[in-house]
Amino acid sequence: MKQTQKMVMSGYLASMGAGLPGAMAAQVAYPDKQVVCITGDGGFSMVMGDFLTAVKYELPVKIILFNNKQLGMIMQEQKVENYHNWQTDLYNCDFAEFARNCGGIGIKVTDPKELDRSIENALSSDKPVIVDIDTDPRRFISS
Repeated sequence: MKQTQKMVMSGYLASMGAGLPGAMAAQVAYPDKQVVCITGDGGFSMVMGDFLTAVKYELPVKIILFNNKQLGMIMQEQKVENYHNWQTDLYNCDFAEFARNCGGIGIKVTDPKELDRSIENALSSDKPVIVDIDTDPRRFISS
């Protein structure tokens, strides 16, 4: 981050679902600033209805959604504690299509080569955007 930037986060007790509401609040507090929410699919799916509110009030938040179809942090914690992986798989919708159905912009990224262009397109928009990025659920799992 640059010194001119601000960050809102919930960093304790594995809070889920705080990203989008925090981004919306930041956009209301700083209407002339670009606001970006970086979230996982599990946390976002808990509050995804709030995206309709962002559309309704024309809050141009950008949601960068890492979609690994897992509660990845919970899965990793189970592994570290030597528990069997239990109930961390997610059944997700197409979040980019969801964004479009809500009246926002939805961008689906399945190829890493598309990522830079997709982020640039999102950041250049004046509407609420979801960039739904497929990620490998096993990428950061320690063995």
